[in-house]
Amino acid sequence: CKDSFLSKETELGECVQNPSEYDLVIIGTPVWAGTVSTPVRTWLQKYGDKLRNVAFFLTTRTTGKEKTFTEMATVSGTTPHETLAITASEIKKNEWTPPTDEFVEELERWWARHNTGE
Repeated sequence: CKDSFLSKETELGECVQNPSEYDLVIIGTPVWAGTVSTPVRTWLQKYGDKLRNVAFFLTTRTTGKEKTFTEMATVSGTTPHETLAITASEIKKNEWTPPTDEFVEELERWWARHNTGE
């Protein structure tokens, strides 16, 4: 958490697949110390320039949603087509399904528009 708070990087292995080969990459992170986790930040810094289209999701205890999404976009240099934030409370109450379904449906609509040139 301290490294996330200080925006530090960590060591990661190389990606097996090149992210630029995908039309859409969905990236998720837990919120650590109110922001994007260190491993995800490092991955976004390393591969952000290879991302054509992205969607972001996160899990959080309570706060840090907007800051985390903003940081993910800034670090990667991309603007997400969709975002999804799920709180610990929603998971505990089993209320995560409707927002997750909506996230998927919005991505499916984007995909349909993307593939028809709209």
